[in-house]
Amino acid sequence: MLLSFRIQSEFNQRLDAKEFHINLWFFGQESIYLDVGLWFEIELRTFLDNNVSFDLITPFLVDDEIKDLHEKMCNDSILRLLHNEEFKTSTGGIAPDLIHHLSFTDSGRGSFLILKSVLTKINESVIKIDLIKEGIDEQKLQNYNFIGEQDKIGVYTRFRYQVKSSNDSNLNLSSVVLHEKMLVDLRINDIRSDATPNPTAQIVNVNKMMFFVILPISYEITEGTQFRKYVRILEAKWKEYIEFNVEDKFLVHYWRRDDIGNDSYNLLISARKEIEELTFGKYQNILAFLSTRIDKVIQFFYLHILLTLFVFLLLIYDKLPSIISYFPFADYIINYALLVFKIVIGIVSVGFALIAGNALWDLIKFIVKKVQSRVKS
Repeated sequence: MLLSFRIQSEFNQRLDAKEFHINLWFFGQESIYLDVGLWFEIELRTFLDNNVSFDLITPFLVDDEIKDLHEKMCNDSILRLLHNEEFKTSTGGIAPDLIHHLSFTDSGRGSFLILKSVLTKINESVIKIDLIKEGIDEQKLQNYNFIGEQDKIGVYTRFRYQVKSSNDSNLNLSSVVLHEKMLVDLRINDIRSDATPNPTAQIVNVNKMMFFVILPISYEITEGTQFRKYVRILEAKWKEYIEFNVEDKFLVHYWRRDDIGNDSYNLLISARKEIEELTFGKYQNILAFLSTRIDKVIQFFYLHILLTLFVFLLLIYDKLPSIISYFPFADYIINYALLVFKIVIGIVSVGFALIAGNALWDLIKFIVKKVQSRVKS
């Protein structure tokens, strides 16, 4: 997804996002979902004495409702899938339906309270996050040893929303003759992406960014591989978390960046799906015999050669009998040559008609989407 994320806070002190978790789930062009997990470290008094809220600005546009994933984050089996290391959890007697505490036991990563949030869609690119602190007070936090070093407390919230397909998003989907392409522009702390800046807000320091792109196995990453940490097949256990009934195999592509701070960070990722995996009728019957990995240059020359051949055949059609008359068995050749000639012209004409028809259909779909987006807005 394009992620141009900027997290803002109106506190007087600068906050740290200890870890920033981003999961992009691609189940199809109309089923793209984004999970965002935010692990903050906040000074205890700031946390207890203030209404803790953040603005998350994302050009990866919000289509509809935003779902809080607190209930899933209180499931130990799901937490094990997400973090892939040993931990212990407890409620500490603090409003167990609202608050869950996780502490990593071996790695020294620390601990955090898993909090519910009120999530408000301000517009397509801004989400307001209000942490729910019901039932929390300093005495309870001290009794259960939930306060970290330097009187700071870790808090974690996670949510999901469906991504809206739009030319204004930094997730770009396109179709060319023999493949479908997805371009993802991930940005962290990118000031230029904030269309309505808040002069009183501060950018949160990002200590660690973890970005996961989950794609069908038929998609190949073509750009951004040099920064990728690993690739693996998505385990079947994830079905409980993602809540989608999908039978396809998926690959998890993982990127990570440490110590971003408040600097801007950009990662451009490109992926494509080849012709053999495309649905029936999407260009594959037009030029599939050329190659399953044809690039744009080959497409350009092929179409121009085809057009030149078509025009040449039309120009010599009425002169063909006189040309053939110079050959032995001219009468015999002319009868069959004209038949073959008509068949070739017919095939070429059908090819151009199919190309033009698909191009017209894509144009119609583009216009319809534009009209729908204007009506909704």
